[in-house]
Amino acid sequence: MHRIETIEAGTPAEKSGIAVGDYLMAINGNQIKDVLDYMIFSTEEELRLDMCSAKGKSYTVLLQNLQGKPLGMGFASVTLDEEKKCQNQCVFCFIDQ
Repeated sequence: MHRIETIEAGTPAEKSGIAVGDYLMAINGNQIKDVLDYMIFSTEEELRLDMCSAKGKSYTVLLQNLQGKPLGMGFASVTLDEEKKCQNQCVFCFIDQ
């Protein structure tokens, strides 16, 4: 679960009713491990966001025809889970060596 810290005005996140304090669980069934996952999985034409409200109620947001627009959600940490280790293990990256 990744707590949403900011919502930008006029973005799909705001228009769909996502609120600061809600949690992003998955995008199109893909668990989000870090900001790279969030950026990659949020580029699809149609998105299904599995969410959890700040009060613990699960809900789903369906978004279509975003045309590459950012969703407008901000998180406290680039790793989302606040761990300092990247999950991608790229061979060219120094973080995981």
